Amino acid sequence: MAKIKILFVEDDPGNRLFLADYAEIVAKENIDLAISTDSQNRDLRSYDKPLEIDVLVLDFNLIGITGLQILKRIRKQDNPNRHIPVIFIPGNSPDIGSAEYREKLFREMNVIGIFEKPYVINTVIGRTKDWHRKNQG
Repeated sequence: MAKIKILFVEDDPGNRLFLADYAEIVAKENIDLAISTDSQNRDLRSYDKPLEIDVLVLDFNLIGITGLQILKRIRKQDNPNRHIPVIFIPGNSPDIGSAEYREKLFREMNVIGIFEKPYVINTVIGRTKDWHRKNQG
């Protein structure tokens, strides 16, 4: 199986430390788990450059920006990352709460999962593996 590359966009320092530790564990499973280095996620232009990843995991409530703003940016027609599937971690955001809205994200924005906090990282990894197996052969 080819290496699966996942980028987490997370601004909480505690979650970032946990993900960094977890990255070492899943590396043994042929998974490259990276964490966004822009802890405030303010530079949307960084999402205009090709990302060498298979799945993008977005925290919905980031400092200074929302995961939805990032998603809308990468889904623009001229963005090289427009086809990268996304997993949302909405936290306590009411903006992503309705079933209709979530269905729209799945259908129109190539969202492959929405997991509430606290989420189990194995669930995110499992969804990523399932998607990769179905779509990458």
